[in-house]
Amino acid sequence: MRKIYILSALLLVSIAGNIWQFSKNQKLINASVSEEKQLSDIVVEVGHLQTQLQAVANQSKAEAILVQKTKENEARMAEDSNDVISRLKSENDDLRSKLEKANTRSETLSEQPSQSPAVYPITPKTERWVSLAHFNGAGTQRSPSFQVTSDSWRIHWQMHPRDAAVFSFLNVMSEGASDDLLVNTGQAGDEISYGHGAGTFDLKINALNCDWEIEVEQTAN
Repeated sequence: MRKIYILSALLLVSIAGNIWQFSKNQKLINASVSEEKQLSDIVVEVGHLQTQLQAVANQSKAEAILVQKTKENEARMAEDSNDVISRLKSENDDLRSKLEKANTRSETLSEQPSQSPAVYPITPKTERWVSLAHFNGAGTQRSPSFQVTSDSWRIHWQMHPRDAAVFSFLNVMSEGASDDLLVNTGQAGDEISYGHGAGTFDLKINALNCDWEIEVEQTAN
């Protein structure tokens, strides 16, 4: 019986030792986990700090580049300004030189005796016109042919609208040795239009809401 008590006591002591060791190991494990978590937090914090340091470095680099570019642009602008000033000064000197030469020439000319230009009388040339044909009407038509024997010919035309409240127009073209637009109007008129060249012609007359009259003339040979 005494042996049983002894064995039980030894067993209880062994169990208590195991429990104490387990508790000790658990505390070590918890401490290790806590240290690992702290280490992980430290690593994350270090990563954040590195990111911030990199951002600051990039900003400083960008600012340095901006400062360098600003200095280069200022130097380039100063060079361009000097070139513009030099060019304007050169142009101003050229203009001053030309002005001095012009003044010298003007003074030289003013010292010379003035001469009046020669005047030659002009005899006005009078042309005599003779009638070749006469046409009148109130609508669109083509005139009979007529023969022009001089280099100059003309038509004396009149256009009279029938109703001022209605649109009117008169269009006359010569066809033949040469084609010319002689009349193109939408208003009443009494005028002269010129053709050119000798040959056989006829007139194509387009008219609306008007009466017209045409006299064909050429210069006398």
